[in-house]
Amino acid sequence: MKQVLCIQDLSCFGKCSLTITLPVLSCAGISAIPLPTSLLSTHTGGLGKPFILPLHEEMKQIRNHWQTLSLPMDALYSGYVSELAQIEEIHTLFQQYPKAVRLVDPVMGDHGIIYASLPKDLPSAMLSLCQTADIITPNMTEAYSLLQRPYHSAPYSTEEIQELLESLHEVTGAKIVLKGMMKDTKYTHCAVYDNGNIVYLSEPYLPYAYHGSGDLFASALLGALMQDHSLTDAVTIAMRFCTICMKYTKQMQTDERYGLCFEPCLARYLELLQNGLDGNESNTCMQGQTTLQLEIEKE
Repeated sequence: MKQVLCIQDLSCFGKCSLTITLPVLSCAGISAIPLPTSLLSTHTGGLGKPFILPLHEEMKQIRNHWQTLSLPMDALYSGYVSELAQIEEIHTLFQQYPKAVRLVDPVMGDHGIIYASLPKDLPSAMLSLCQTADIITPNMTEAYSLLQRPYHSAPYSTEEIQELLESLHEVTGAKIVLKGMMKDTKYTHCAVYDNGNIVYLSEPYLPYAYHGSGDLFASALLGALMQDHSLTDAVTIAMRFCTICMKYTKQMQTDERYGLCFEPCLARYLELLQNGLDGNESNTCMQGQTTLQLEIEKE
């Protein structure tokens, strides 16, 4: 069984980060090992000012213990950090496991706004971490921040996206998955930059957003990669799974701040991992003993 070290915050309420990553990767047949960067009472999106306990000292002690055990890791996956010292610990972990796949989701903001709780110099520290990664998964806000460029909202031209991807690769050396961009009003796109090739992938645009969607995407992507799907196929699977979960959550009419109702849709994720997008996956998500029919457009 493959082992993935998940280096992210633990938010007690409001599904995101570890409370999404662990079940999604476990569903993919992966041993998901948590290393919390911070403990939060809630996530930082609209639930008031959370209690935040940085855990960089604890991270160091855990890492030191693991080093004595020579634990094998197939991948390291980092997400939200609240302090610069946590990035230094992640750097050390990357060095400790040089053969593992290193995926960095540079969680810093969305819709052109950097999260207010983060240190002002976090973007430059996050760039240094991305420079040690194999794959990075920024959204448009984070991509512009990593390049120290002013953000502007959609739509984005193909030429602009290409230049952005090439610039990100030039400064990081990583494969790039640029998520959540819009080139038109009908579809949400991802762009994959891999060895100089650019592939655009799309799902129908949904006019609503849920906290933790980026965590769900990156976790589903990594789960597919660990199941030996190509990067492009893994992104396609992750996009489809996010669409399924968002539609299901919308039909459940839950508070958007509480996050995605992804758990009843995990069986759909398994089908996507097993069948890809060949049309054999079902159109239902399970909630207890009930099923909910979804209308999923296919490209």
